[in-house]
This record gives sequence, structure tokens and C-alpha cells, in this order.
Amino acid sequence: MRPESGHPLWDDYRTLAIQSGLRACWSIPILSHEGTVLGSFAMYYTEVRSLHLEVIAEGVETGEQAFFLGSHGCLSAQGNYYGKPVASDAFAKLL
Repeated sequence: MRPESGHPLWDDYRTLAIQSGLRACWSIPILSHEGTVLGSFAMYYTEVRSLHLEVIAEGVETGEQAFFLGSHGCLSAQGNYYGKPVASDAFAKLL
């Protein structure tokens, strides 16, 4: 995510990031076994990069999770929110 993107997560840090020459950031939360956020791991870059990879979120269970992921740029996801698991013989009948 670029500081100049206007995303609200940059609101408190946008000016400092741009003055420091930061152009992009990638981060991921560090979670406990219970799902509590313990911290985050982040990488900051002085140039905009792309690995040209598609990220697919797994285990989406609720509409709130789907909305959160979508609002953060993750447009591909799977999980029980989208459809329950199907046995292989039942899946074959769907084809």
C-alpha cells in the first residue's frame, strides 16, 4: 500500500512516510493461538514494487471478514462464508 494512496490507515503517518522517502508498505499481523493480535511484521520500501502474485485468503467465515479483506485489497477468498465443503461424489454431480 502506498502512502500517497489516500488510504485511511496512512492518515497519522502519511506526511512522515513521504518526507522519509517511503513509497510502499506490506504488513501482516502476528497472532496468538487464540487469534489475539500480538503485533505486526512490516516491510517498508523506498520504491513501489509488485511481485505480481494473486493472494487468496483462506478460512473466511463471516461477512465481516470478507468485507475487511476486500477493503484492504484482497479480492480473492475462500471459506465457509462462500460455501460449505462438499463431498467428492456430491461435487461430481454438480459438474
